[in-house]
Amino acid sequence: MANMKVVSEIELSVPVAEKHIEAAKSAASFLTTDQSSIQIEIEGENKNWICTSFLVKKARQMDVCDKIMREMRMDMEDYQDQTLYFPKTEAERRREQRKQERAKERRRLARLQREADIARLEKR
Repeated sequence: MANMKVVSEIELSVPVAEKHIEAAKSAASFLTTDQSSIQIEIEGENKNWICTSFLVKKARQMDVCDKIMREMRMDMEDYQDQTLYFPKTEAERRREQRKQERAKERRRLARLQREADIARLEKR
């Protein structure tokens, strides 16, 4: 079964407390496919952002966003705002890099072909 990583960043109206960490762990435990993948960090200038990352079953991101966001904020006291994103894996980053390199090479070859065609037409 393939998994994808999800990161939920929740802004609180107060600094993060133990109750917020427990609420984030509980929600992530309900959503994840791998309990050991749950990681929680506290961020922000005022330490009022709780960042939770965990693995979920691979699916279209748009199909799981609402469920994840709803579950993450359900028991979270002092909730203000939430950001959700799906970081790419290393394999996905490499694949994207190769794709960009191939596209760049195709553009370079097309430019060289146009220049050769123009030079040939000018010789006539």
